[in-house]
Parts: sequence; structure tokens; C-alpha cells
Amino acid sequence: MKNNRHLKSFLLGTAVVGILLTGCSSPASKSTSTAEPQTKESGTQTTPEEPKAAYNSTVNYGMSTAWDTLNPYDSASGSMYSQMIWDKIYDRLAFVSQAGQVIKPRNASSWENGDDGKTVIFHLNQNAKWQDGEKLTASDWVYTINLITNPDLILSNSGYFSFLEGTDSSGKATGEGSVKAEAPDDYTLKLTLKNPLSPEDFLVLYNRNFYVLPKHLLENHSIDEIKAADYWKAPVGSGPCIYESEIVGSQLVFLSNGDYYLGAPGFERLVVNVIASSNTLSSLISGELDYFAFGNGINNQDDRTVAETSGFQITESKAKSNFVEVILNNSSISDSRIRLAMNESLDKEVLAKASTQGLGSASAAYVLPGSDYYNKNLDTGRDLDKAKGLLAEAGYDPGKVYKMAIGESRSSLAALMQQQWAEAGIQVEIITVDVATMFTGLKEGKYDIGISGHQGTSFPLWFANNFSSSVKNDFSITDPAYDEWRQKIYNETDNAKRKQLLNDYQAFVFENAPFIPLWHSGTLFVQSQTIQNVDYEAAGMCNDNVWEWVKK
Repeated sequence: MKNNRHLKSFLLGTAVVGILLTGCSSPASKSTSTAEPQTKESGTQTTPEEPKAAYNSTVNYGMSTAWDTLNPYDSASGSMYSQMIWDKIYDRLAFVSQAGQVIKPRNASSWENGDDGKTVIFHLNQNAKWQDGEKLTASDWVYTINLITNPDLILSNSGYFSFLEGTDSSGKATGEGSVKAEAPDDYTLKLTLKNPLSPEDFLVLYNRNFYVLPKHLLENHSIDEIKAADYWKAPVGSGPCIYESEIVGSQLVFLSNGDYYLGAPGFERLVVNVIASSNTLSSLISGELDYFAFGNGINNQDDRTVAETSGFQITESKAKSNFVEVILNNSSISDSRIRLAMNESLDKEVLAKASTQGLGSASAAYVLPGSDYYNKNLDTGRDLDKAKGLLAEAGYDPGKVYKMAIGESRSSLAALMQQQWAEAGIQVEIITVDVATMFTGLKEGKYDIGISGHQGTSFPLWFANNFSSSVKNDFSITDPAYDEWRQKIYNETDNAKRKQLLNDYQAFVFENAPFIPLWHSGTLFVQSQTIQNVDYEAAGMCNDNVWEWVKK
């Protein structure tokens, strides 16, 4: 069976993986992790392995952008770079790869739908434990959820658990005991969702943002004390790597967790160093790095030639899941005609070619282009006359200068966009900042424009939560129509009508232009010559299978 079960479940809602995105009142078909080849391992408990032969070695891990916190629920940026760090320290329920088409057990050994179709039940690995030796149980997950949904806990980002029954749209509990996260026993976690989802689709959508925290180390802190607790300076997690030391913004050193329940990583230390993106490939070739974040991924043919000439093997991702978009501040650029004009002013094929050298192609929506749900009728071409007409209609002030914040690696792309916008009469000032500053500045209204990249999934609503009008988001959207569209799609039970709704929704987003989709691209992975057993495509879902890595 092909690894696209969750796509099929979205459209068909049949008995293999239970009801997905339906509003049916009838009981859902039971969905277990053993229904598909990808999850065949989930019915077994794993035991810690003996340290591998290369346990006394060091893995040098490069990252082009620094993490902004060791607290996975209080990141200003919520960036993929930070997620890759948290993934080493803390545990998630599952391990997800290939844009969500492959799902394997992690802290959850197996999973299934509850009888009402809106509950998801996870059976936890009974060998899991915290790095201080304490058992990890379902009560830790329930504690984590209750902590993060506490209305008195103010976080840099919000909405983490807004999918749970008993929370509002900002992810906060609507009343004491309202959040439907339960531990029927020590190793069973039961979640009740606002909208029906199969466990697999739940994991594709939320696994990367869902980390367990140690109840026994945090529960004695008051809500006012939690964020400033010493715990975050040297967190004790349950993940495959143990925190050892940090040079803030520059270096993190981890020890291998020899007692990790999925197996001890085959190295002694993992040292994360922040280096310029322009140096990652050369550092891999020189031997300074063993691996750099996001699967040793490169996105142009020149780098491929360099790597192959140096004796490295190259593989390509199975899906074009890299998605790059322009973030628009919908508050400071409030007229949708101006935002649409900015979209029409860009030659996306030129931008994609310049940035990916043939690996990417222009997109008109965030939905993956290989998906059945991508609206092929949306135009990706440039239309300067239309752009100028929209600007005139909106009464655009030609003296207006928009501030565009970018990371250093986007400087060439930004300069080309600036030139194309100028041809339509739109003036843009480029400001180079770190990623966290860009996102914070966009939310605070300091910047009008930003550029961001994502690893999309084949779930057709994977990006839609970014447009929630009731939660402070990177796009400063306040229009409730986006929420109404999303809910309408969730509620539709007829498969053909649901697919049509998805097409209409993409057209609505295109015409209102809350952001500008640029391109989708695949990734070229440079195979490490010093580490075995790397799942390169997993990095796109912000997780590494480091417990299986072996340093040669």
C-alpha cells in the first residue's frame, strides 16, 4: 500500500484509518497504528539497547540559525531550528517523516480512535523514563497540557492545544477541568478533539509542536514561577540527548542518553554549532561537520555538483514539500488589493529558478502541488498591468516604503523581489535581522513583510491555522472568514463537496492575499560519510532519528 493513507482518509473517510475531518454523528471506525505498513512497529514495546560501538565519538551538528529558548512552549519564533533542538531533549508522541507519509512510534507505541470519532487514544511505551530515572507516564502528558492551557500562563506564542475540547481559540482552558486530556491509566493518554481526526492526521498536524514536560520537576512551581524556573537553564527531558552545556546563540552540547527506551544513540556527544549557511556544505566536505540541520539538505544544482565532485552521494526527497512564502502584515498592509498587487508583481518562476536552480516551481497556494487538493486553476504568472491597476484602484501612495525583514540567507532573493516590486511602483526597504527578530517584529507591527520557509505536509489544511483571526499570528489577520472557511471544511461530510470546498478556499485565500506563496521545491540530501542510519527526510518534520545514528 502506498504511503498516502492520510490523504486518502481525508477524501474518503473510510474504515482503514477512521473518520477524518467529518462531522458525522455516527461512531467512527476504529483506527490503530497497525493498520498501515508505516506503523507496523507500534504494537511492540522496545527496550534500551547496549551502547553501540562508536559510543565514545562526537557528532558535530551544524545549524545556520540559533534556537531562541530551551522552553518548547515559550519561543518567540517557534522556528524549525528551535524545534530541532527541543526534539533532542524532549519526547514527542511519534516520529514523522516524508512530509507526514511515514509515521513510527516514539513515546506512543500505538494509537487508535475512540468510539465517537473525536477522541484519540495513545498507548505509551512503558519503558520510557526521564533522564533522572523517573518513569514517564500519561500523567506527565496531562500535566503538560493543563500547564500550557492555563489561562494565567502567558507565553510568547499561543494556540498550542487549541484543537482540544475545552480550550478556546487561543489554546487556553475555558474553565477549570475543561480541557479534555485524560490519563485513564499510567500508560494511556486520551485526547478529545474539537474536530474528528484520525490519529495519523493528528500526528501529522500537531506532533512537531507537542512535547512532554516532567511533572515531578515542575509541579511545585507556581504559574508565576514556571517561566523563570532554573529548570530551563539545564532541562531534564526524556529524549535521546541529555543537555550538558550551552553558549547562548552559538553552541549546545548534548550527551547521548544511554538509557533511551528506543535505543542508545551511537555516539557519546552531539555538539550543535551555529555556522553561516554558506559554510554548511564546505564544512561537511572538510570534515568539520558530520551533519547539518534539516537532513544535510541543499537546494541548488551548483551545491550538488560540488558535493558529488567531493565524493558525496546525493539523494532527492520524494515530495516537493519545501514551501517558501512572503509573510505580509495584514494590519499595516490592510487593503487586500495592495497585497494582491504585490503578489501579481512578482515573477515567481524567476525567483524559484534563481533560488533553487530547477528544484522548485512557482506556487499559488500552500497546498502541496502533488496533492489531489491543489487548486490548479490559480495563476502563478506575473501580471504587471493588473498589479498597477489594483494599486491605482486602492489609491496606493507611491511614496510609501514598506519594511521587509529577512534572514541573512534570503538577501539575494529579497533583492530580486525588491527590484520586481519597484517595477510595479512598490517601494521596499530590506532589513537584515535574525529569524526570531523578524517574527517578533512582524507581530509587533515593526515590519510589513518577511520571508519564511516551511516543510509542508500532504494534509491539505496544514498551513490553515496560521490564518486564525482569534490568535495573534505572524500575518496579523483579524478577518474571521478564514476561521469560518476552515470550520466549514471540517464540518462537510460529503467527500466531493469537501474537495470542492478546499478548491474554493484556496481561491478565497489567493484573492485576499494574506500572504504570497512563492514556490514549492524538493530537497537534495548530501549523504553523510561519517554517520550511519540517518533518516534525512524526517528533518523536514522537525525531528531526527538520532537514537538510530551511529558515528563511524
